[in-house]
Amino acid sequence: MVTKNRLFLALLLSFAASCGGFKYKISDALLADVPMSEKQAVLNVKDEQAQLKQLGDKAQSDLNIAKRDLEAARAEYKIAKNDVDKVRADVDLAKSTTDVNRIERANARLAVAELARSTADTKLSWRGLRVDYAGQQIRVGAAQQHHAAARYEQEKARLAAAKGKSPYRNFSLVQFDAQVSEAQAQLDKERVQEDKLRQEIVQLEGRYQAEKQKLEAAQSGAPTQAVPPAPPLSSPSQPSPSP
Repeated sequence: MVTKNRLFLALLLSFAASCGGFKYKISDALLADVPMSEKQAVLNVKDEQAQLKQLGDKAQSDLNIAKRDLEAARAEYKIAKNDVDKVRADVDLAKSTTDVNRIERANARLAVAELARSTADTKLSWRGLRVDYAGQQIRVGAAQQHHAAARYEQEKARLAAAKGKSPYRNFSLVQFDAQVSEAQAQLDKERVQEDKLRQEIVQLEGRYQAEKQKLEAAQSGAPTQAVPPAPPLSSPSQPSPSP
């Protein structure tokens, strides 16, 4: 599952992106006299930041949905586990009767119940992994916002340098390039983890679907009663009509 430390990292990156948490920054006031037509590169990054914010809101919504689905899967697993306990009690009762037919039917029902529990367990793991993935997408989004914020400062620094402006002593574009590189490295790291989780989800979902099909086939042929139904009473023979 998603750890609290990694969620904290996502929040930290998001805070840094929104608040400009960088060592080297350019005040907007420094570029106030620059015509808008020459600020296109800066404005493009600004628009990108707005789009990333919307994607971040969607990622949070996806996480909420994944958590809801996980709770539903957890409830399904609990029901399946309880069913196994009930059928096991039926097996014990059947054994006490020494009725072979009854015992075989109870064991058949137990096999299906255990398969249902196993399938529910796999589904629970799959849903849990989807929560992890949704949380990872939030971290990727936060890293993207942080990277865009670094590029925003970089574009402002490039424009300032092009206009012969110096926001502080020892001003250098290298400082801003380094900030972008650091943000890119963090983004790449988060994307690697995202890809890993995506592959794990595909594999686990495939396993769940296979188990689900096996369960459905088993349920279609399984007895539904612990005690076999009694055979129908034969109708009394009718006397032959007199000639």
